[in-house]
Amino acid sequence: MLRKWHRVSWIPKRCPSPRLRARYLGGAKGSCWCGDGDGYCLCTPSLSVDIVIVVKKEDKEHVLLVERRFPPQGWAVIGGYVDVGESVENAVQRETLEEVGIEIPLENLSQVHVFSDPLRDFRRPSAAVLFVAQVDSETIDKVTAGDDANAARLFPVDDALAKTLAFGDHFVMIQTALSYLDERSTRETK
Repeated sequence: MLRKWHRVSWIPKRCPSPRLRARYLGGAKGSCWCGDGDGYCLCTPSLSVDIVIVVKKEDKEHVLLVERRFPPQGWAVIGGYVDVGESVENAVQRETLEEVGIEIPLENLSQVHVFSDPLRDFRRPSAAVLFVAQVDSETIDKVTAGDDANAARLFPVDDALAKTLAFGDHFVMIQTALSYLDERSTRETK
């Protein structure tokens, strides 16, 4: 049904976004009519997911980061784009499995915040749904870098926050996820 709608609907010759003004490319790939030829729409924001994975090791909280294989390179929290027909929960599970080889059950995921600054990702406008999960050291021992990651490594929180991360808002994502866990722990102890 969606494909038929695309064939019969009015198609703009230029991207309606005044900021981007991308030219019309025919929309053969995906569901958008404009872009820079990579099949992604630049007219509307893409939806992405990120996850801060926290583990206690030696009585200290650690965060799992991946070293990105593709630009922007550097250390980052695990994440990626949501596929068409996929929920954000399933997308974060898939990205975690692809990038570090571990499965996070739905009941271990907590949705924390949405980051939607239009300039958060230099490649294209995107909104990111942030999740957090606490995992045990047995699960972390199974971590292997894969897909978009050159490496995956645990960092003590202070070390992770001291790094220059691939995306500017990942620093804030880590802080937001840790604050969420602290608040949840405080509520549960009352």
